[in-house]
Amino acid sequence: MLTSDLVRGTRRGDRLHVSAPSGKKRQRALEIAEASCALVQALVGEQRDEVDAALRSVPIAAKDQWLARGLHKLLLDKCTFAVTEGPDPRALRKAIFELASRKRGLLGENERLDTDAIRQEIATQFELPIDRLDTLLYADLRGTHLLTEASLETAEALVGRYGLALEQAVLLRAERVAVLLHTSDAESLRRLLRACKFRRLLWRLSKQETGWRLELDGPVSLLRSSTRYGLQLAMLLPVLRDCDSFQLRARVRWGKARTPLEYVLDGGRKRGTKPAPPLPPPDDVARLLLDIDRLKTAWTATAAADIVDLPGVGWCVPDVRLHHPEHGDVWLEVLGYWSRDAVWKRVELVQAGLDRAMVFALSSRLRVSEDVLQGDLPGALYVYKGVMHAKRVLERAEYAAAARQLTP
Repeated sequence: MLTSDLVRGTRRGDRLHVSAPSGKKRQRALEIAEASCALVQALVGEQRDEVDAALRSVPIAAKDQWLARGLHKLLLDKCTFAVTEGPDPRALRKAIFELASRKRGLLGENERLDTDAIRQEIATQFELPIDRLDTLLYADLRGTHLLTEASLETAEALVGRYGLALEQAVLLRAERVAVLLHTSDAESLRRLLRACKFRRLLWRLSKQETGWRLELDGPVSLLRSSTRYGLQLAMLLPVLRDCDSFQLRARVRWGKARTPLEYVLDGGRKRGTKPAPPLPPPDDVARLLLDIDRLKTAWTATAAADIVDLPGVGWCVPDVRLHHPEHGDVWLEVLGYWSRDAVWKRVELVQAGLDRAMVFALSSRLRVSEDVLQGDLPGALYVYKGVMHAKRVLERAEYAAAARQLTP
């Protein structure tokens, strides 16, 4: 993925414009991509520093240097680099430095340290050929990693990926994002919302006269984990393109001065293209489903697929549907650890009178107590540290289900 410093946008008033290469610029991009792909494929077995130097040596016009840097970044991201096999480089360095220090302490006034003898002694100690010692000594450094597998994608595919990467890089600087969605396929909407859940994004969905409005918090709006969150937000864009049509408006902080600008993107699924497959449950949810099944209780747990309307909060996609022959259904939504505000909105919802039993799971990092929700309320908080525990989840589910039955 591109970083925002590899994107050149045009400012027009208070709006940021970023577009994929087209016309003559696209043709130049294809030429750069084709030469770069061929060069990298010929350099399998070489060190990363040598690959980088070879790419920099490709003749490129000054006006296309920015374009080339972005294409090279995406190309190398698809390649596989590995540390040279051998002893731990840190152990090698420690051994050679300690031996040199001992030898230096034994030197006479006019004696000089025999570095060749030290290298030979270390090579013998680690059973290495002397000509491999220097290579392995710093093999853990990024620049010495070996290119073991080159990307085999075509120049056309690389340039196409570059256009998407430009749009994704802009979202890394977003404060907030609002998307107007138009889709005739309910599954596309569910797929998008499941992707929001899978990426652990902070989102709100509301029904509009002409479609749906999806609001997302941007990474710049968060106090911590903004880089990781930004990557998750950017990864949502390919799923968003699976809707019939959309218009995305993002408030971004752009440039060194972090100037607030608006970025607008229109798109949608092309006719004749197949919809993307649904994402699997997040790893922590998948693990919870297995753990509940292993308990062999009357409770059953399945990945939830419904879109639930929570009055006062909006629409949401619960992660898990829990069912008990006596207690009925209880829905579990995993809120993660991005925002305390999302937790308090759900607490207010439960206190206002929720019409279904729900458990909201949140990380202890948010510093919210389960005791916030007490009394005969059809909702419960489950605070966990690290991973969710099946028994505790079911305890909170029973609490919420019992309260729901008492609610008039």
